[in-house]
Amino acid sequence: MTVLRSSPWYEEIFQRGQREDRLSSIELTLEVKFGNEGLNFMPKIS
Repeated sequence: MTVLRSSPWYEEIFQRGQREDRLSSIELTLEVKFGNEGLNFMPKIS
């Protein structure tokens, strides 16, 4: 498992997952706070 974690492939997938998690959190926050209009900002944020 240690070898896998040190591979560039693992790092790239891990970073993508983190980015997707952050974007999902932002999207949820915008929707809760501003409704559907808040979601209009997601293309710019992404």
